[in-house]
Amino acid sequence: MNCNEIRAGVGRRDRAPRVMAWVACALALAGGVTARAQDESGAAQGQGRNAEDEDQKNPVASPATRAGRMPGSEKLQDAPLGPEPRRTLTRMEQILKAPPAVVRGELAPIPQVSTAQPAAGGGQSGLKPTPKSTKSFLKLVLKVRGDGSSEVLSATEMAGEPPLSEEMIGDYVYEVADGDQTLSTEALPDPFASHSFGGPQDEKDGHFELRSAEATIVVTVPGRSLASPMNKLSVRLYKLKPGSVPGRLNPSALKQLKAASQLEPAVVTVAPQKLAAEIRRVGVKRSE
Repeated sequence: MNCNEIRAGVGRRDRAPRVMAWVACALALAGGVTARAQDESGAAQGQGRNAEDEDQKNPVASPATRAGRMPGSEKLQDAPLGPEPRRTLTRMEQILKAPPAVVRGELAPIPQVSTAQPAAGGGQSGLKPTPKSTKSFLKLVLKVRGDGSSEVLSATEMAGEPPLSEEMIGDYVYEVADGDQTLSTEALPDPFASHSFGGPQDEKDGHFELRSAEATIVVTVPGRSLASPMNKLSVRLYKLKPGSVPGRLNPSALKQLKAASQLEPAVVTVAPQKLAAEIRRVGVKRSE
């Protein structure tokens, strides 16, 4: 008797036993359905685990893996990965020894520099070159002696204005004159004096002075060249008297010293004839 037959007989007089039997039958049927569902669920889970295990072993060729790919990935070739390529180590010495790589192709064009002259009035263009100086002077190197004799060692013609100083740096002065006109004058320290400073082992402690029989002086002749007339050109070396040192020395101050008799007689005088002859003998012109 099945559950439906038991249910059909519930209306009879033995109703209570039959109801209990029908309930028990229904419960039995429900338990069987539940067990069958559990069996089917467990089987499905087992198949899923087997598929996952198979995918892990062969992820490329597994159908389960292919089922989970993105759309369009079926076109990719299912091929096993090859071995990893072997890597080669390159030393720095090999790189330095290797010739540099030559890049073939067209080079960038070299910008052309314009050689056209700028328009007049633009910046520094159009400036006239500085004209060469037409002035010149002579630089003389003389050897003078205490007995009044002298010698011209060198005579150089130079271009431009002569560098003359008015500083009183000594009590000797030279004068360059053309006849009665003083062309230049400068003060000099004593050219015949030699100074010495003794050391710890020197018998003469401290400073002492020696007198020389000859000396070398340099004089400047302004406004003259080697081609200039020299028939009246002369040089004199004077010594100032004590207490007669002026603040500045120039041709005007020298004239006042002469008028006030503040100069001792000339130590050395180079006469015009002698001076001109020696200048032409040793004279040179310095190139600019």
